[in-house]
Amino acid sequence: MTKNIYSSLDLTKCLKDFQEQVTRLLEINNILEWNRQTFNADEEKIRETALIWRNLLFQQ
Repeated sequence: MTKNIYSSLDLTKCLKDFQEQVTRLLEINNILEWNRQTFNADEEKIRETALIWRNLLFQQ
């Protein structure tokens, strides 16, 4: 996933971008291939994305 880190005073746009990124990570694909490692990897990506966006929002 490409991460575009930028500063914006438009909180609505920031939240929309965050929502789009997390929604993509939550999509269920190839459920037959899921296992604990796949689930943990996706969970880690969501956590990382949330931390990045939280830090960006608190910097403003």
